[in-house]
Amino acid sequence: MRPGEAERPQTRHPLAGRVSGEALLLHQSHPAKLAVDVLAAIISGLLLWRRRPLPGLAVRYLLPLVGSAAVLARADLSRHRERRAGRYMLDHMPPGAQGLRFVGDLLMALGAWRRQPPLIAMGGALVLVGWAHGLLPGGARRPSGPAEPSPSALSPPCRPSP
Repeated sequence: MRPGEAERPQTRHPLAGRVSGEALLLHQSHPAKLAVDVLAAIISGLLLWRRRPLPGLAVRYLLPLVGSAAVLARADLSRHRERRAGRYMLDHMPPGAQGLRFVGDLLMALGAWRRQPPLIAMGGALVLVGWAHGLLPGGARRPSGPAEPSPSALSPPCRPSP
């Protein structure tokens, strides 16, 4: 600091540090994030159908980015982790299922642009299959670890006798 300058408090943006992979996964099923994503897809689909590609794509991809940043910065994801939706994400949402949801979203956008309702429906079906990964045969728990504590974690620690 230079002489004569007042010390300014340093503020740190909530997203300045690395966001954990778990938080990135959990925030996808947060109700606020889901609402933003669905609203963005609907508005974007209408704009693309009306041949307005720039605003349509901006709404489709920028609005969800803003929603993600807001949820990651403001939501208590530790509480969300304990809810059914949070546990489902941690247990049943591998990268392949997330990719399937993204491809489905691309197909819905393409279907809106081409004005082909069957393509929109196919994209929507892929998104639903991606979300339903844990309900499908073979959609077992993620190998990253159980969301529930193991029985050994629930037992009290052993103490030596005095």
